[in-house]
Amino acid sequence: MVGEVAERPCHLSPKISTESMELMWLRSGLRQVVHAYAHGKEGTERAEYRGRTSILREDIAEGKAVLRIHKVRVSDSGTYQCYFQDADFIAKALVELKVAALGSDLHIEMKGYEDGGIRVECTSAGWYPQPQVEWRGFPSTRPFFSSLKPWQVALGVTVLSLLGILVGAAISWCQQQKRIRALSQWERIAKAMWVLGSLVTSLIDPSPTVSPAGRRKKRYLACEYLDLDLPLRLSAGRESSPFLTLTAQGKE
Repeated sequence: MVGEVAERPCHLSPKISTESMELMWLRSGLRQVVHAYAHGKEGTERAEYRGRTSILREDIAEGKAVLRIHKVRVSDSGTYQCYFQDADFIAKALVELKVAALGSDLHIEMKGYEDGGIRVECTSAGWYPQPQVEWRGFPSTRPFFSSLKPWQVALGVTVLSLLGILVGAAISWCQQQKRIRALSQWERIAKAMWVLGSLVTSLIDPSPTVSPAGRRKKRYLACEYLDLDLPLRLSAGRESSPFLTLTAQGKE
């Protein structure tokens, strides 16, 4: 991580002492000497590494040459070469150093409407290497309404509103028809009760001015008014019971 201490190991195999050898760490490709050790002395000629690099001397006797870099920078990232030389003996190896840096906290800001949608900007600085930003939603598929144009959304809302009005009108009409049928039924019941009351009155106390044929006609018209499907035989007289007798007869 940037600002921390990094160590790059390098050793000979089999293990032999490197105290009498010349040790060097170089930037591979750049041919820059990062740090050198020879005859008990060490140092660097590069200004960007001066005071920041060292070799762990306690490991030299075991054939190790560990490079320590203090206050790591982003520019320190790359490939390093470990180099051992003693007279005709030469050994070298490549070591990779990867540096990472944590950036600032994410800042999300809504910029406004753009191309039928909402533009949201996510910013953060100081990251190394540069991260990849990925937006995620629920679920991974793109929402349906995000692909619609404004006029398509308006049309859909209008159609749904009209459908709601039509459904409401249909429900209101059905309720009104039910009320009308209920009122008609009650009116018919009231008229029937009035006619039956008239019939009972005429049978209990028949008027002397009305002939028997007239009374039969009056009863017949009452039955027609009540819309009875079966013929009824109404019988009452001065000697009979003063109650109305209704007898249903089947049609032949």
